[in-house]
Amino acid sequence: MDLNALREFTMVALHGGFGAASRQAGIPKASLSLRVRQLEDELGVRLIDRSSHAFRLTPEGELLRQDAAPLIAELAQLEERMHPDQEPCGPLRISAPMLLAHSTLGALAAEYRKRYPQVQLEIVGEDRFVDLITEGYDAVIRANPQENADYIGRCFLRERQVLERFPDARMG
Repeated sequence: MDLNALREFTMVALHGGFGAASRQAGIPKASLSLRVRQLEDELGVRLIDRSSHAFRLTPEGELLRQDAAPLIAELAQLEERMHPDQEPCGPLRISAPMLLAHSTLGALAAEYRKRYPQVQLEIVGEDRFVDLITEGYDAVIRANPQENADYIGRCFLRERQVLERFPDARMG
């Protein structure tokens, strides 16, 4: 049995649906749905009643949730005990708008690299919409991004823009 799929099913069950679990875990709803469907196929039973509009576990889903939730919690605690001070490591590839990449992210990246030296940070400055998955990005920063149910978006910056002029300058 795929433990990650079991963990994600348990998350969906405990949060009462894919949307809430997606927001809590930062995992796209489509990914959660796919993993739960794969788990259902592996077990040969339906875990979630998809015929109703309200989220409802099947009897098999409820049984699995009851038995799996404590196990998943114990595994998470075990993982924390095994790596209590593990720092992030590996590649981190981010796409950002050119202006933001050059004006702001340089200083943030330098600070991040000092704090997490085991991370190979790559920031690509580009103004086009990119495909997170096919182009191999871990994160994409965009102003006014396109709506996409497969991705999770977070607003982390709000900026007020002001147009100014010299008092003696003529408008128009």
